[in-house]
Amino acid sequence: METNFLELYLNQDFSSQDDVYHFLAEKLAKENHLTVSEIVTKFIKREKLGNIQIYDRIIMPHFNEQGISNKIIILRTNRVISKWSEQLKNVQLIIALIIDSDVSPQEKEYFQKFIKN
Repeated sequence: METNFLELYLNQDFSSQDDVYHFLAEKLAKENHLTVSEIVTKFIKREKLGNIQIYDRIIMPHFNEQGISNKIIILRTNRVISKWSEQLKNVQLIIALIIDSDVSPQEKEYFQKFIKN
């Protein structure tokens, strides 16, 4: 299993969902077959399917895609994003999860444990 899939960015100056998704997409596009625009669209489409809030001020935007590198990217903002979307307010910690849809059983188990804990 790949061990180099966690990235941490603290003290970031984001003010909106758009800022965050573009930051994530630029990081991910460098090492994958998707463009920045395609990645942003995937995050937004997945968010529309269900709530991504996992705790007060914490969200977990995520998507899976065949052939993409598995990643967990954690972002901590300097200040609260007061309006993430119509449904989500006051976001300060973003845990983005990007998973190859063809992950091995071991990797799938790891990600399931990560999500539950």
